[in-house]
Amino acid sequence: MVNYTGSIKIDGVDTRRMPRHILRSRLALVPQNPVLFSGSLRSNLDAERLRTNEQILNILDLCKLGNVVRALPD
Repeated sequence: MVNYTGSIKIDGVDTRRMPRHILRSRLALVPQNPVLFSGSLRSNLDAERLRTNEQILNILDLCKLGNVVRALPD
């Protein structure tokens, strides 16, 4: 393991003191070089199939991507 210096705090709380499941529920990682896995765009957006198509399209609309996705061929 690498011994890092410094700290990351959320609302003044050091993340090392937070239970891991709580920390993971509040953070998202967006890599600089995103990767699409094999399969459909839908399966890349919701690999565990937890959302309906309507929910996914609503989210894409919020991101201003709904029309882009609707214009793609099936």
